[in-house]
Amino acid sequence: MRESGSSVPVAAALLGAAGLLPFLWAVIVLQTGQFALPGAPPRAAAMGYGLMIFSYMAGCFWPFAARSGRALDYGVAVAPVLVLIALVVPGVMSLNMALILGFAGLLPIDWLFWRRGVAPGWWMRLRLPLSAVVIACLVAIMLTGGAS
Repeated sequence: MRESGSSVPVAAALLGAAGLLPFLWAVIVLQTGQFALPGAPPRAAAMGYGLMIFSYMAGCFWPFAARSGRALDYGVAVAPVLVLIALVVPGVMSLNMALILGFAGLLPIDWLFWRRGVAPGWWMRLRLPLSAVVIACLVAIMLTGGAS
């Protein structure tokens, strides 16, 4: 197994943690009614934000694929977004459920690129806890009044 390498850079850890705030906010609003913002339905805001973050995280795979030099890795890099589109656009499942599965599905790809040494040594130590919180929030959102 690959060594975990250096510690997670402070900026990456802080920005990653800050990226959890919209998900956590949506859960708090949906479960307590507190901190609601005018014109910002929490479920819709979380789904829109989740879609952007999912696409961003999947986009992180492209430079890893380029670094690996393996042709198949380019397909692996674009597959998550294509699968999400295939699940949501024809209505196979809700965006909420697709994002739960999608964020969980990013982790094996993260691990693959990390294992091959094309992701930073600290990558999985950042991705695992952030993904766990995102998935937990998406589950809580889904269980609080239905899926979007």
